[in-house]
Amino acid sequence: MEEGQNRKYAEKWTVEKSLVFLDSVYSYLKKNKTCMTIVGACVALGHYEELFTYLGNKHDDENIFKSIRKSKDIVKARLIGKALFNETNSAMSIFVLKNNHGMHEKVQQETTLKGIREISILPASADTDKDK
Repeated sequence: MEEGQNRKYAEKWTVEKSLVFLDSVYSYLKKNKTCMTIVGACVALGHYEELFTYLGNKHDDENIFKSIRKSKDIVKARLIGKALFNETNSAMSIFVLKNNHGMHEKVQQETTLKGIREISILPASADTDKDK
């Protein structure tokens, strides 16, 4: 096979073709309100979920990024909304949001400094009770 032919086959998913596919995923998600995952949309359209991720990694293109973001935002909003009203399994929604949408629980951290004494401040009403 000649070198030119190799490139021809390697470019099956051009930016334009990728955008057509990604827009079809977005359209599917918009129309099918019960679809809760990118996987579900891709499978319904006859493709593997990996294609969605592959195209995002393959092309360094702002339009591809925006198209992927729109689809992910629909899924994220649905998961949060349905979990809030107990319309889905909350544990599963949390799992998907953490693993596929970069969400995480807040972690509070308490910092103490050595060599500084703790001072308790009482409300004003407590001080006046002592004077009585």
